[in-house]
Amino acid sequence: MNHTWEISRTSSREVTNANGDSLENAIVKVKWKRVVTDSEGNKADYLGTTVFDLTEQNLGDFIAFSDVTSDTLIGWIQDSITSDELAKIDNIIAAKLLNRNAVETNWS
Repeated sequence: MNHTWEISRTSSREVTNANGDSLENAIVKVKWKRVVTDSEGNKADYLGTTVFDLTEQNLGDFIAFSDVTSDTLIGWIQDSITSDELAKIDNIIAAKLLNRNAVETNWS
């Protein structure tokens, strides 16, 4: 199975960190999708939202919306999800794939 991540939408605003630094155009929320494609080309996905708390974000490490890449966002999302949470997400997607591949028969 092939697992991919897609960014659907971001929300950004000015945030002040714990040091009092202003982080302009800070990404505070990302809506994303984890997509799985099986060997037969069937796809299923899971929609998620990640909210970022930037109060401890150092100004020197800060990346504003205008400078962030999809790969960076996906990395932040992956870093925010525990292995147990990822396993649950993948189980939900697997169940969706299984249901899509089920054969329906009329009962009479």
